[in-house]
Amino acid sequence: MWRTVWGNLSASGAREAIVTPEYGPGYFTGQSCVTKEWSPEALWAQTLAASAHLREEFAAWEAGRPPTGQGPSPALADLPAPPPPLPARVCTLPTIDVSRFVAGGAAERASLAEEWKASLAEEWDAAFSGVGFCQLVGYESLLPASAIAALREAATVFFETESREVKMRSHIDGLLGYLAIGEENVAATVGAANRVADKVEGLNFSGYGSELNGSRGWRSRDPCEVPWLEEPFARALPERFRQAAAEYWKAATALMHVLLELSALALGLEASHFGPYYAEPGCTLRLAYYPPGPGEEGQLRYGEHTDYEGFTILQRPVEGGGEGNGGLEVQDPRTGSWAGVPSLPDTLTINIGDLMARWTNDRWRATRHRVPAPTAGSAAAACGRLSLVYFTGPNPSMPVHCLPSAKCDCENPKYPSITLEENVQAKLLAAQRGAADGA
Repeated sequence: MWRTVWGNLSASGAREAIVTPEYGPGYFTGQSCVTKEWSPEALWAQTLAASAHLREEFAAWEAGRPPTGQGPSPALADLPAPPPPLPARVCTLPTIDVSRFVAGGAAERASLAEEWKASLAEEWDAAFSGVGFCQLVGYESLLPASAIAALREAATVFFETESREVKMRSHIDGLLGYLAIGEENVAATVGAANRVADKVEGLNFSGYGSELNGSRGWRSRDPCEVPWLEEPFARALPERFRQAAAEYWKAATALMHVLLELSALALGLEASHFGPYYAEPGCTLRLAYYPPGPGEEGQLRYGEHTDYEGFTILQRPVEGGGEGNGGLEVQDPRTGSWAGVPSLPDTLTINIGDLMARWTNDRWRATRHRVPAPTAGSAAAACGRLSLVYFTGPNPSMPVHCLPSAKCDCENPKYPSITLEENVQAKLLAAQRGAADGA
């Protein structure tokens, strides 16, 4: 099946249209967010009729000068009107409903109809082998709205009302705790080390050690529900905040384990395949707060990057995406263009990280994304923005190599084995050094 996906306005004022084979549901849109199936003739005609500028060309085409290889067109009057432009470039992501899959335990999931599970697994595989992102709905039985609201409220109070002195009590020169504005240039992890440091405050909760080097470097911990709960940086936080983060951590971890079962099925593996790797998981809960204002010239809220670990569970504020809004943008790997991702109610955004891309031998895509600065003077620039980011990863010291799946072409691996520790430590060091270089 072919689809047409409306693009953005070109320099000449003509609306461009991208006509591609199926590349993942609604993979990328431009100025309008419309995807519809067409016959080949109607597809070509709709493309030409997409704007007033091109309607003049359509008239010439009707007069007998069609482009080489194109057949006769339908009458102009029979064409549907072009879609109205939206105020910004946006992209739509596949939406996947996991409500039935997450509703019970492993036994209940095993008893679900095989045809239904295969269909859900196919959706999961298509999303991540296409754009590398999806929108997740139906997760509330594991990650309830109450846990999200409690953490968002406590984190907002911390970032927006606490003094720098209070925040710095949880600051550690390493992987854990509070990070002030100016300590990160995440684009350095993809080669842009000369950027202005990102305009973001962060708070990282993890079971890893607090130093980047030496005996307290990244290490796995004894398995427990919340491995960071008694860390000094966590004890320095307001108790209500610490407990809200702990409850969110437990809920997100439970969701992660179920999504790993779905991931295994999507790759043609046993549902339990990832279990041993995640028995002592190397996960990180990051709270990213973007203060009001557009920032300095050339400064982004968070620069372009790929995530470092397995897959990411992202909970965002509910507001529109797109140019000027200071929210998530995803890069089209074919063209290098960027488009905003709308944030929808009761929806999580899931994306693939570097480690999972390597694990699947690049069957699943780690797509670059960023958080741009909001347009000066806009409503988005007048308020802060908080994202709850749960990075999932296996035991930090367990080697990862190509999965034994025919879908991953495991007989021709692209990458040597690597541990989560090696991959993430290198990326974090690059981000922190990049911030120093760009200061």
